[in-house]
Amino acid sequence: MLKFRTVLIFVSLALLAFGANALAQGKFNSDSGALYGTAVTTSQTAVFAAFLSDVSAPRVQTALSVSNVLAIPDGFQSDFLSPVGGDTQGTVEFYLWNADGSPYFFDTGMDPSLGRGLNEDGTLGPGQTYTVLLNDILGAAGFPVGEQSFAGYGWIVANFDGVAGTYNLTIFNTGLTRNFVLAPRVAEGSSFVCGVPVEVP
Repeated sequence: MLKFRTVLIFVSLALLAFGANALAQGKFNSDSGALYGTAVTTSQTAVFAAFLSDVSAPRVQTALSVSNVLAIPDGFQSDFLSPVGGDTQGTVEFYLWNADGSPYFFDTGMDPSLGRGLNEDGTLGPGQTYTVLLNDILGAAGFPVGEQSFAGYGWIVANFDGVAGTYNLTIFNTGLTRNFVLAPRVAEGSSFVCGVPVEVP
């Protein structure tokens, strides 16, 4: 037993020593670039909403909040947080699918007056947050709001390099509200990217 413990400790120390040496020489590089993922994306990042709903009776409504997390406080210096090139602002695209498989599309550049928080050209700048109701987006995308119920999912694609957000589902007259985080969350997963990098053709 003593021999096994000695070998185990030796192997652990050897791995630690070699790992520290490799880190010191910069051989381990995730290429993540920054918390914001600007070094690895190709101008778009996406987050996923697993369940979105808009129903007339009983009244069910979804509200969305999408943030551009590329703002850096003045005087803040950090290789870990500082963006390296890339797109720091752009429009937000909504790709929505109803339960029957019907797709609906909306880009904030199509109607910047929807919701709150956008610039006049429909873009979302660093540090800004866009809040909007799902039924407003569905109406602009051609869905017959009020006539039909929507229950599905959606991808939210930001035309900039770092996106995060939340959505909440409210069932009126019951007092039930449930809040969800758009996936992936900030720094969730194997890299520190905010949103899934999207390859632009």
